Amino acid sequence: PSLVGTGLYLLGILLPAIFGQSILNSDPSATGRGFFWYGVSLFFLLLLGWSRQESRTLPRLRLPTISDATGPVGFYAAGLVLSWLAFSFVNTPGVERPTIALALWLLAIVVSTYGFWPLLDAWPLSISRQTLIIAGGLFVGAAVVRFWGISNHPFIISGTEANIGREALMVNAGQWQNPFGTSFLTNPSLPLYLIGLPLRIFGRTTLAIRFWSAVLGALTVVATYLIGQKLWNRSVGITAAVLLAGSHWHIHYSRIGLTNVWDPLLTLVALGLLVLAWREKNRILWVLTGVALGFNAYLFTSSHILPLILIAFLMTQLLFNRSAFRANGRYLLMAGGLALVIALPLLLFYNSNETIFMERANQYGIFQTGWVGREAAQTGQSTLTVVWTQIKQSLLAFNATADASAYYGVNQPLLGFWAAIAFVLGSAIALFRIKKPQNLLLLLWVLVTAVFAGGLLIESPASHRLLLATPAVMLLAGLALSEFGQLLSKALPLQSATATTTAAPQTTSDETAEVTETATAEAKPRRGRYQTYQFVALALLAVAMVVPDLLFYFASYRQETTFGDPNTEIAHVLGSYMRDELTGDETLYFIAPPAMYVGFPTITFFSGEKFSENVNLFNVEPLASENAAEYLPDLDNNSMIFIVIPSRFSDLGALRVRYPEGTMRQIPGYYNDPLFIIYEVDPSN
Repeated sequence: PSLVGTGLYLLGILLPAIFGQSILNSDPSATGRGFFWYGVSLFFLLLLGWSRQESRTLPRLRLPTISDATGPVGFYAAGLVLSWLAFSFVNTPGVERPTIALALWLLAIVVSTYGFWPLLDAWPLSISRQTLIIAGGLFVGAAVVRFWGISNHPFIISGTEANIGREALMVNAGQWQNPFGTSFLTNPSLPLYLIGLPLRIFGRTTLAIRFWSAVLGALTVVATYLIGQKLWNRSVGITAAVLLAGSHWHIHYSRIGLTNVWDPLLTLVALGLLVLAWREKNRILWVLTGVALGFNAYLFTSSHILPLILIAFLMTQLLFNRSAFRANGRYLLMAGGLALVIALPLLLFYNSNETIFMERANQYGIFQTGWVGREAAQTGQSTLTVVWTQIKQSLLAFNATADASAYYGVNQPLLGFWAAIAFVLGSAIALFRIKKPQNLLLLLWVLVTAVFAGGLLIESPASHRLLLATPAVMLLAGLALSEFGQLLSKALPLQSATATTTAAPQTTSDETAEVTETATAEAKPRRGRYQTYQFVALALLAVAMVVPDLLFYFASYRQETTFGDPNTEIAHVLGSYMRDELTGDETLYFIAPPAMYVGFPTITFFSGEKFSENVNLFNVEPLASENAAEYLPDLDNNSMIFIVIPSRFSDLGALRVRYPEGTMRQIPGYYNDPLFIIYEVDPSN
């Protein structure tokens, strides 16, 4: 090898070793990062040692040239550097520069994408005017269902929604400085920067915190139609989209302010583009696939489940379809490289905080928590039986098992009666045709989600975890409806009429040919009409199938909701009262501990900066049984407002003794009536 090449190999051996040892010296607990760099060093060392045996030749290393710098590799390298710089601008606490970091990250995406983009290639995706009209209609319909009365149903916001809203408000106030870190419940923090936008427009309202869920839920319906049509046919696309648009399960999560409903959209786009690119072997599609895969890193569920789906898909292709794998191999590397540029800042954050990525899995995993062992000991079953029961319950969540999620918790399956039948039959059809990559990917999508986001976690099945698979579930159901529609269309009089017209005349060959051509010409528009009728009929059938879901969600579930709990309702109503009716000049006393405290996230989200704990907002601990009135605060110059929840109604007598001129108002509620009592003391009286 040349002197330059040898020098590069030596640098490859020494520099990573120096990095690794420096990390171990500065932080002995960071063994993973330290030995990672030692592993890089050993790779180059082994490569050098291998080359010295039997006169093997080292892979040639050389310094990059100007032509390299202006080609795809140069642009990609620049993208990696820019992405790393983006992370470095928010990696040091106290001196973060999030605006610069986001600008560098976006520039990294543009630069690396431009480097791989084939400028002379034609755009591979064409959409007809009719498709656009249908897609627009689906979006409007899905958006109406998701936005209609969104502030009142579900009737309260959960504590998790409020926590997400509070962190988005911190972003707006410049108090959250790292878009490439994690936030509440270790969710990636980048979505907070989008969630903050409607909060700027609508303020601290339920609509603001739920806005993006409704929009992205409706967009998922559109994406399901477009991808279903592209990978299968129009009938699959329209039926799957309608089933998703009217699914009570998907509607619910499109109407609450959790980011779980973001995952299905990004996963659907990424996997849909992957199959299109795999089938078409088109460079533009592969570039788009890489970009979509990279953005999935910034959502919690998809960042954990999507890699497992991809590994399963690629392994099956490697084992059973090697020719396609070889044909797409270099494109796979390109897409993976683009995804790395986009995900790199967050991956570097996880590398610096090694426990965060798997923290939730360790908290809820049936093995990590020891749940499997306890359940096996309690029931007398084997560990394998316990695990299989968990997975089976998760798989049956779509058509048999009741939901165990705290965010929905309906006592029925996630699919309606007819949709559940279509899903099972569609799964069987996809299994019969598993050689088609789109069918294989749907089955893997549902199976991996049900196992890793369902069965292997406690409190299963939980609808908010399985939500990732909703597009796949509906596409499988749409596949069944489309198949049966085609079977019925073949049984219609079109075929027999064509055959009769073709075979009827007994004439010369020229006359027969003329009659046959005439019959065929007449049959084509008739067949086109039948296809249109079939498309419309299947769409109407799908609408009829989701009517029970709509009636359940907007009638039965609304009247007998299981959303939230008494404390959540108290916090929502109290926070709204503080926001809308109080000025902040009052002093508010919360007679609620130990059941709940003023720090409940919904209270602070709604009340905002008007009230601060221990300034004009106080918890009142349980009063002594004797002379309880003496433990209440003295009158001050401000209005004094006491909020008394049901578990502390026994303290109302002490309030009346201490402040006999006070006025009392009962606030009605769903979980309790009265939900709480407001006792107001005006010092002027």
